[in-house]
Amino acid sequence: NATDPSVPQCKREVASIFDHSAPTQQASIASVTDDAGSITGLIANNGLTDDVTPMLGGTLTAALALCETLEVYRDGVVIGKATVNGTQWT
Repeated sequence: NATDPSVPQCKREVASIFDHSAPTQQASIASVTDDAGSITGLIANNGLTDDVTPMLGGTLTAALALCETLEVYRDGVVIGKATVNGTQWT
């Protein structure tokens, strides 16, 4: 797998090299959805929710490059990785 050209370089089982340069894309949150508890559906701006982990969705200013990821943070801690399709993410 380490030398298989059909496997993207970042997915190969080799020593990792991390690129710590600032990303060129900017992410924005377009929707927040409550999918748990007694109140469900889209949460309005400044709205209330009883969901401790609402689902976020949004857009990117440009698509991610191969092997780039979009991570979601809460209070400086990664709480998940978004699923990205072009410039849309959830």
